Amino acid sequence: MRDAPGVGIGVRQKIDHVLVQALQMVGDYHGALELLDTLEPAKRPRDAIMRKYWRARSLERLGQFDEAVAAFEAVIPELREHAPDFYHFCLIEFGRAYAAAGRSKDAIEIYRESVAIFETLGDNEEHLQRARSGIGVQLLRSEDPAEVSEGEALLYETSDAKALVGDLEGLTNNYSALSLHYADQGRWERAIAFARRDLKITRLIGDEHQLCATLGNLATIYIRTLQLSSARRCLDEAEAIGRRLDQNHTIQMVAGNRLAAQAAGREAGTRGMPVGEGTPCACGSGKTFKECCGRADFEPDTPLINFDETPNSEGLIFTNRRPLGSNSRVDMILSQEPKDRFSWTTIEGHDGWHSISELPDVANYHLKAARNLATTAALTSRFDEPLAACVLSVCGAEAFINTLCFFIGDTARATGAHPTSVLGKAAALIGEPLSYQRGTELTLKWAAVAEALAGADWIEQSAWRAFTILVSTRNELVHFKAADFEQVSPAPKHAHEILRRLPPEIQLRAVPHSWPARLLTASFAQWCIETVDCLIDSLKAGYAKDTYHREVPPETDAPDPAPNMPTDLS
Repeated sequence: MRDAPGVGIGVRQKIDHVLVQALQMVGDYHGALELLDTLEPAKRPRDAIMRKYWRARSLERLGQFDEAVAAFEAVIPELREHAPDFYHFCLIEFGRAYAAAGRSKDAIEIYRESVAIFETLGDNEEHLQRARSGIGVQLLRSEDPAEVSEGEALLYETSDAKALVGDLEGLTNNYSALSLHYADQGRWERAIAFARRDLKITRLIGDEHQLCATLGNLATIYIRTLQLSSARRCLDEAEAIGRRLDQNHTIQMVAGNRLAAQAAGREAGTRGMPVGEGTPCACGSGKTFKECCGRADFEPDTPLINFDETPNSEGLIFTNRRPLGSNSRVDMILSQEPKDRFSWTTIEGHDGWHSISELPDVANYHLKAARNLATTAALTSRFDEPLAACVLSVCGAEAFINTLCFFIGDTARATGAHPTSVLGKAAALIGEPLSYQRGTELTLKWAAVAEALAGADWIEQSAWRAFTILVSTRNELVHFKAADFEQVSPAPKHAHEILRRLPPEIQLRAVPHSWPARLLTASFAQWCIETVDCLIDSLKAGYAKDTYHREVPPETDAPDPAPNMPTDLS
């Protein structure tokens, strides 16, 4: 664009200025300085001032801190006078230069001035949080424990705010500062966790200058925890970037860390210590690195995802700290919403990181697929959609009751449910949940568990009969036994036994074929879905009644158990 014919000097300078900023964004600060040196004199006073600012920013990023401070001190008064709308933004970079030059008090003063302007104007949440986090970083360097605690709190608070507004660059700065801070304290698990988050987001941003710094920080942590192979991988990557961008300070950083890694390896060999994941953890816990602080050494990700495009789909999060007496998971699976749940997740907090475990809502997967197939079956005359809808409907019913059995056992253990409570009695009935799921026939599981949670009258007799018919029909289709040929012409006077059991709302095909061909229709597919939906909804409605939802106090006699629901009403 710049070199195209007919481009005027004004447009060309605008392009040059955008290019300078682009070079800075990808970390090529040498390239930005070289371009600034070749530009023609600025046509506008504001442009001349911005060039000085960009030069100061590039010097700071290249580690020429004293020169950067002098450049900022020269341009800040001009910015205040000629670019007041940009002045408070530039103060943040000025604060960084002061901080890098070791002038912490000056940095805090500059950051506070920037914060005051942003709070007064209320015009930019992202940069307000950057200025506040700048104060937090400097407070971490204080010798006053109270100020250090204030700095930590500021960085955690501003990290949440930056994540909400999508300020990834600001978030990496926070994570980098926290990682270095906890490394200085010997809290390696937390230091590694923040360094890995920093690395993950820095790669997404694409700032290779910052990536080198992050790799260097992580390599330092690896060296101090004797993870020397991991340190070498970080340093190899940083060195390659530094040479490509001609960053002398990066190459020097890599060389220094390589010497430190060699020295750490020699010392470990002299002391007879292993290196790598089997080395005793540097935190002094007595465990190996892999078993201790090394648990935080993984690539962070975000596994909570939406299920299809459904608006109300969500992963439902439960922390491990559930109050005693809360049946939260049982309550949630038996609540009416959401219908389109992707999974249940648990989040367990560690020192600076968390692990996420997931239990997929497979019942919903089956039922969602069955509903889609039933809709398609109404538009075709094929057999495959009704057959799949039937099988998946029963699979959904089984996945639902199996998941409920697991939640009953898990919640009863977690909450210490009293044996006379609804939850306690249900847990006693099930015993070991996995064995119960595997060893108990489907209709027996449904009858026993539903009665324990919702009482003997939890479902209408006709609805229960429909479910048992559905299960037996599914079994005949899935476990088909070839016993004999079925007469189809002339049509027998009496329909096949399986067809005689079906409710009248199912429309059969009037064709001279065997019972599966007559049965597998769109109305059969819809009936399968409605039967399982009624089964699940009946249990949810029965459980929601106060008499069964509430815990029975220990001093209260529990009601006598109601008689079991029959498993087959045919």
